[in-house]
Amino acid sequence: MPRGELLRLGGIPHALSERRWYASNQILPDGRIIIVGGRAQHNYEFYPGDSRSIKLDFLRQTKDGYENNLYPFLHLLPDGNLFIFANRQSIVLDYKQDRVVRQLPAITGGDSRNYPSSGSCFCCLWKRISLRWRRRVTDDQPVWGMAKMPSARVMSDMLLLPNGDVIIINGAKSGAEGWEAGRNPVTTPHIYRPDAPADKRFTSAAASPRPRMYHSTTILLANGRVLVGGSNPHIY
Repeated sequence: MPRGELLRLGGIPHALSERRWYASNQILPDGRIIIVGGRAQHNYEFYPGDSRSIKLDFLRQTKDGYENNLYPFLHLLPDGNLFIFANRQSIVLDYKQDRVVRQLPAITGGDSRNYPSSGSCFCCLWKRISLRWRRRVTDDQPVWGMAKMPSARVMSDMLLLPNGDVIIINGAKSGAEGWEAGRNPVTTPHIYRPDAPADKRFTSAAASPRPRMYHSTTILLANGRVLVGGSNPHIY
């Protein structure tokens, strides 16, 4: 939080307007938090707020038999609206007026990028939304473009670095989050340079001494170092 406070949201009965598990949060310019989705929750709310949730049909539309719309990706855009990605679909939400202002093209192919399939996402210098796929959201006719990664990876963490590069770290080559399904840990981080020539965007960094998969995390420290932690208490 802006004042250095740590805020935990979800997982506690009666703490929010809805019970939330596998929701996503985004800090807003006014200091509030928008809380989006969660298991069987096709809505969003604000903290601090007025104890009400706001219906979002997009989350119902992106739910499938495997609930591949959990932990939706959230990013603030330069115009103040919110980009939301769930399953294979994405929208731009005007959360101030509670309305969807843009429906964006779906990623091609049949694979989801959200839990439990679990890709990762970052907002690059307020210009692009990128996963393994990349897209300039603010274009009049946005399209997805695909870049081939050095290796397969699920459950990864992506962190925007001060120089505009992105570190892709943690995760596994196969499996999914939960159910002891993660296999073949990936310990080598990759650095992604969005503005480099297409064939030179990925480089490799020094390997981590231990696997970190489901529920791992990374944060950027004030001195520019990357702190890595977490992973589940089971196989890895």
